[in-house]
Amino acid sequence: MSTSSSFSSKKMVTLKSKEGETFEIDEAAAFLSMTIKRMVKEGRTGGATICLPDITANTVRKAKYALKIGGLLNLTCDAVSKMIRGMTQEEIR
Repeated sequence: MSTSSSFSSKKMVTLKSKEGETFEIDEAAAFLSMTIKRMVKEGRTGGATICLPDITANTVRKAKYALKIGGLLNLTCDAVSKMIRGMTQEEIR
């Protein structure tokens, strides 16, 4: 199995922000969002494009908390805690 064929078979989804801007992203990445996953599961996606009427384009670009990507938040917190472990308050500042 070649590496290039596995990349070409990735399923993509389209997200549409509050402003109407669209973003095509990997389905696996989109499903990290419990909000998006639930919308798809409940059939509320309105077809091929997943509309996010309360989410701004800037937020979609940054994959912020509004999308409820808990795994990403946990990984980030874990990385920061490892970086500051053993440091004094002054060193952290």
